[in-house]
Amino acid sequence: MDYVNSVIQYLNDYFAYVMQYQDEIWQAIGQTFVMVGISIAAAILLGLPVGTLLFLCRKGQLYANRWLFTLLNSLVNVIRSFPFLLLVVSIDSTDPPDCRAHRLGRWQPLCRCLS
Repeated sequence: MDYVNSVIQYLNDYFAYVMQYQDEIWQAIGQTFVMVGISIAAAILLGLPVGTLLFLCRKGQLYANRWLFTLLNSLVNVIRSFPFLLLVVSIDSTDPPDCRAHRLGRWQPLCRCLS
């Protein structure tokens, strides 16, 4: 029964904390919807025509054009790699400097790295 009371107390504290920041939470939710809406609009307005043109220009299709297909395919492949590159940069920049030196082969005696 003591465990149940502690869980109830935790939930009461949590909801009080959430209610304290209710305006900021709703503002953040609205900003998230705006960002998702912009992303969806960009995908529809830019991605759909480029994807359709890419399909129609490939070999064996109605408007087969090797030069245009190669250009669009290269453009799509470069743009598609941006999210992964941003993830790699954000993960690498969160390491302490001594861990980056350790991974680069410059050992330091007090390195706090896990690897």
